[in-house]
Amino acid sequence: MDPANDRRPRLAFVVAASVAGTVAVVGFPTGLVFAVVFAVAVGVGSWSMVRRWTLWGASGNVWSGALVGFVTAASILAGQSLPVPLDVRLAVGFLVLAVGVASAALAIEFAYEATDDGSAGEMRDAYGPGRADSDLDGQ
Repeated sequence: MDPANDRRPRLAFVVAASVAGTVAVVGFPTGLVFAVVFAVAVGVGSWSMVRRWTLWGASGNVWSGALVGFVTAASILAGQSLPVPLDVRLAVGFLVLAVGVASAALAIEFAYEATDDGSAGEMRDAYGPGRADSDLDGQ
């Protein structure tokens, strides 16, 4: 399956973002801008999970465990300690979780794009042809 030509990731984005946005508008007292940001973050995370399921679903992957632990701890410890009403803390906690997963999703896509064939092979030059990291040190 070629992830670039598969429609399921786009469908996952639309469905997840629509549901998350609706839940945020109806269930959280945070406003429309919060709902849009929350919906996009949930949509991006869902898009990547469907697009790269072989990576996200790999059992025994220490990095996925670290991601879940770190983002969940940030959501619980930082979000729940805010001196605001409980429903706002809950909304912020869910937003932290969604942004954490979306950030990981974008990092995964960046890593796949930076390799020649979308695997864990040799990294391409991210600065373009003929430029190495050392070329930027003198600028």
